[in-house]
Amino acid sequence: MKKSAYSFLTNNRGKSDLLEYICKKLEAKQDLEINDISKNCYMSKASITRYFQEHGFEGFREFRVLLQNESKALFEQKPDGDFETEFVFDVVRQTFNLNSSEEFEKVYSLLQKANRIIISSVGGNNSVAMELKTRLERLGFASEFNPDYHGAFISINNTQPGDILFAFSYSGITDEVIKHAKAAKLHGCQVIAFTRDEKSALFDLADVILKLDDSENTLRLVGLKSKVSMFYLVIKLFTFIYNSDPEKFSKILFNNIYAK
Repeated sequence: MKKSAYSFLTNNRGKSDLLEYICKKLEAKQDLEINDISKNCYMSKASITRYFQEHGFEGFREFRVLLQNESKALFEQKPDGDFETEFVFDVVRQTFNLNSSEEFEKVYSLLQKANRIIISSVGGNNSVAMELKTRLERLGFASEFNPDYHGAFISINNTQPGDILFAFSYSGITDEVIKHAKAAKLHGCQVIAFTRDEKSALFDLADVILKLDDSENTLRLVGLKSKVSMFYLVIKLFTFIYNSDPEKFSKILFNNIYAK
């Protein structure tokens, strides 16, 4: 099997401070220099080399060359119109096709029965998690989102059967989110996952799956398509709930948005 530095990096960035630092350097369009990485990750150059050797590469140098070759088009400019088509319109269309109205109906039904609603997310997905929290609360569904992993774990361990955990993970294997989902299931919670349509740990744990567009390429390093897909699903859920009873939710929205 052909080695892919890009796949290794994106699938494991949340599990290693070293890989997370490399991702941030790439996102900032900065060169990958082993001396800089060694200094900022508090690892010797020999330790960095051994790390990549243990994961199937000849060393850091081979990993860097492969990664640069795979991601050379990462920030290439595209003609006007092509970018919007690929990264907005096509993503929304694909996400729409992946999710039936029945899935949103299931989510709404669970929301009506839940006493507590908790949201689990890490890293770049936190902005989407906050959007979901805000949208739900505008409709009268009090929600909790704690970006601190341990703080969220405490909240989940105080849930009851019928409560809800919304879990965000494009890959479906984000370690922190998986641990939150497993804890939620032990307490009888319903897990609603925002993840791609592919078998994964989160896919198997979820009671309801809101499926994400699964066409990320090297731009996964900055998560453009997955973010568009997630934000679309959050807005879609918001409008679905509102349209289920416009009179009721118009009053709630008015009371929540405008100060008296």
